[in-house]
Amino acid sequence: MSDWPTGHIPYATDLSHVDLVNALRLVRWLAVPELAARSHGCAALVPDQGTAITLFIEMIDIEERLEVGRLNVGVDSCIASLCAEKIPLPEGDRSITELISVEEHATIESGIEILWEQGQKMTIVPNAMPCSLAIAAPGFPDRYFEPEYALSDYAREELP
Repeated sequence: MSDWPTGHIPYATDLSHVDLVNALRLVRWLAVPELAARSHGCAALVPDQGTAITLFIEMIDIEERLEVGRLNVGVDSCIASLCAEKIPLPEGDRSITELISVEEHATIESGIEILWEQGQKMTIVPNAMPCSLAIAAPGFPDRYFEPEYALSDYAREELP
């Protein structure tokens, strides 16, 4: 990470090496002034410069007739231009917590909460509608926030 210029995420065509925890560490490290999202679609955390970190849901079969949404990440240089909703995010220090679904046969990285030092909070988790995001953020319309599970049902792990 220290080899990268401030505010720049290298472009990658193979996203298999990008994992949620490392992407979230980047979010804490970079200046990320904007959230770009499509209603019930994907979202992107857009830095001052460089490539956006995209967030999207993948449905995981954990047993017969039971699917759970897993939050995935990628990098994309143009996703933000496809998003209808764009909102500025607070500046300053932020803590990042990973939200984890714990089922009988699986533990799944399901979402994130970002808390800024001024008290603003952003939550992104799987939506009740499969393959879509539930986003709660300062200035983002709350009509899209219908989480797959109650927020109190997620285990939380704050990233160092």
